[in-house]
Amino acid sequence: MSTINWRKTPMRTTHTLKLSLAFLTLGLLTASLGNAQEQPSGPAWDGLVEVEGRGNTRVWVMPGVDMSTYTSIRLESAGMHFRPVKRQSRSARAGEFPISDTNKKRLRAMAQEIFPEELAKTKRFEVVDTDGPDTMIVKGALLDVISRVPPQQAGRSHTIVSVFGEATLVIEFIDSQSGAVIARAVERRAARTPGGQMRDANSVTAQAEARRLMRSWATRLRVVLDEVDEVLDNLEPV
Repeated sequence: MSTINWRKTPMRTTHTLKLSLAFLTLGLLTASLGNAQEQPSGPAWDGLVEVEGRGNTRVWVMPGVDMSTYTSIRLESAGMHFRPVKRQSRSARAGEFPISDTNKKRLRAMAQEIFPEELAKTKRFEVVDTDGPDTMIVKGALLDVISRVPPQQAGRSHTIVSVFGEATLVIEFIDSQSGAVIARAVERRAARTPGGQMRDANSVTAQAEARRLMRSWATRLRVVLDEVDEVLDNLEPV
């Protein structure tokens, strides 16, 4: 994953991170978000320290942060970005396929529906649309979105797959008054069928698996928000 400045400055790469296409949630990023597998450990350039995450989720937290001072959250999206894949390219032969403009629009609409809907269920925070001293911004982006489903072609009966696509969710918790990022989480996941079962790949099944992945992410983010005080107390530095 790569680095993005959520303050609307130009997107750029760093010497340690490869920008492939610059979450969701939890729907939240800062000035340089990179691939979770390539992000350096230890104190980050922005003062965050990496702590142990769950599974393949990587988490960075501002030392000494006190989440109890926040009682409300404002949701903000940093968008959805797609890996550039040309038709009939080597990437296609490697299992990466272009996503049509129509399907990109559908995916964006899906994220804009699912994340706010799920996060509105949080019991720990009030969801607001204005900033204040007790408000934390929850900002998210889905990056490096790719499709594993080949475009339908004349003469091809059907295609079966177990993985429909992949994306990286980046979530940031931001102090609304100072603009400082107080926590960040990055996770790369695939939209795959339950149990890895093979299924026909078409627009209907692909959208269903994408929706399942987004719902899973949004639900996990809502649970983290509800338990954020306890979660932070139990985090261990990497």
